[in-house]
Amino acid sequence: MNESRSYLDEVYNFKDNFIDQAYVDKNAVFIEKQLLFAGLRLAAILKAAYGS
Repeated sequence: MNESRSYLDEVYNFKDNFIDQAYVDKNAVFIEKQLLFAGLRLAAILKAAYGS
């Protein structure tokens, strides 16, 4: 949570609830990193719930 909040000012800075290509280009590294971490966290939860 703290890591995600550290990106708050940078990544969540878009207007009118619209994400355009310029936003994606500017924040692609952050987006990919957060998606990777989300996948790893989900995998850990599923492994804990259903076993290995």
